[in-house]
Amino acid sequence: MAIRKGFFSAKVIVGIVVTLFFALSFIPKLVLEFVEKGLPYLGDIARSFVNWYDDPTAFILSYFVGYILLWWKALPGSVLIILACILSVVFNLDNMGFLIFALPALAVAVLYLTDLNKTGKTLTAHEK
Repeated sequence: MAIRKGFFSAKVIVGIVVTLFFALSFIPKLVLEFVEKGLPYLGDIARSFVNWYDDPTAFILSYFVGYILLWWKALPGSVLIILACILSVVFNLDNMGFLIFALPALAVAVLYLTDLNKTGKTLTAHEK
């Protein structure tokens, strides 16, 4: 049981650290662009989900949605994060700088996937 509690703590800590890293690197850019361009910038955000090349907006937003899902359902959240990692790597094969975002996100998704029990649910804190 002590190993399970330690693993639970490790995945939560890694997830929070990676999410804070993404938030600190992305939210200021998002706010500055919104202040500069105004409401038309929301259209640019929507277009970023079509063009993943050299623009981390869609990846980061997909990660945030996946991470929120992780807290309720580990499987769909992990699948969303893994899919975002695969898409970002596929569309940015010539830009390996994207691995700075993709590898930590993939680590978070894999940590949550490995904590699934036999019923397909993550154990909550009071069950450990």
